Amino acid sequence: ILEECRRMGIEVLPPHVDESKIDFTVVDNKIRFGLKAVKNVGEGPSDAIVKARAAGEPFKDMADLTSRIEPRLLNRRTLESLILAGACDSLEGTRAQKKETVEAFLEFGQKVYQQDSTEDLFAGSGVAIERVAPKFPPDPNWSKSEILTLEKEMLGFYVSGHPLDKYRDTLNSFASSTAGGLETSVDGREVTVGGILSTIKTMTDKKGNLMAFATLEDFTGTVELILFSKCYEKYSEDIKIDQMVLVNGRVSTREGEAPKILGSEVLPLDKLTERYDCQLVIKLDADTTDNRLNDALAVLEEYRGKVPVLIAARQNGSEVYIKSRKYAINIDFALLNKLKDLLGDNGAYLRPLGTKPGAPEIPRKNHWQKR
Repeated sequence: ILEECRRMGIEVLPPHVDESKIDFTVVDNKIRFGLKAVKNVGEGPSDAIVKARAAGEPFKDMADLTSRIEPRLLNRRTLESLILAGACDSLEGTRAQKKETVEAFLEFGQKVYQQDSTEDLFAGSGVAIERVAPKFPPDPNWSKSEILTLEKEMLGFYVSGHPLDKYRDTLNSFASSTAGGLETSVDGREVTVGGILSTIKTMTDKKGNLMAFATLEDFTGTVELILFSKCYEKYSEDIKIDQMVLVNGRVSTREGEAPKILGSEVLPLDKLTERYDCQLVIKLDADTTDNRLNDALAVLEEYRGKVPVLIAARQNGSEVYIKSRKYAINIDFALLNKLKDLLGDNGAYLRPLGTKPGAPEIPRKNHWQKR
């Protein structure tokens, strides 16, 4: 659903304690997640947050949020879910820091809320109440993948990003189809599809050997994988939840059922060079500064080797590839990560050059060579 909205140019915004209403809303041609759509956040807490905001002003920080909501409507599970879903991102602190201090802020908020109620009864007493909000601990430094996994658990979708973002161009080069694009595939067609394994269920076949049914998710949707015992036994170490993989196999279609893939190979995206000869593509855009490009070229010097380096640039509205005469490298995922840090997630990616002996051929797209 989210990818369809993005395809149509409709931006989907995450939940936000200062902007979301109880249900989904349309704001400036964008869709904003409703607070009630967050796991463990029902209508009561959602309504309380919206009313508190309307009665005063936007929430300034975590202390302000927890002290303006009636304590019985904002428990640990509810506040933690809002944090993990990204609804509190506009408030100071990282998601990890906020999660670590949930209990402290709830205790602080409860005391302030009760004190404010008491002050209303004895407004003329002139008694000042000292209020010291909790301090954040050092950032536990969650990885982007951890943040997105927890976000999906709370929302059912990746909204602020996707674990596959850094592999988007690599998948565009290696995959012959997307999960959503399999709807028009014919039975028995050889395909290569990349994505993240979101569910895995193992069972024994008639011979007593282990096999698996798994769900592969990409930017366009999901597809069921059937991994028979021969495939499962060979690649079982890489068949695990949240693993990002490239799957080779055949499409299986039955009338009235969604297409499935009978897998023959399951290869982690960070091991593509073990099975395929690749080129490294460095993608330049209008935002690439000379300094960042020079830093990227300096990184290439650290990984000198024999693998070709291509420069991708826009020319007359099309993307063209220019082979570097000066640089050739030894592909290492540490190199890719350094380049992505400098140039962005889509600033560097792998592109198939050919297949190594014993590796299955990559089914080619019609537009594979020119994008």
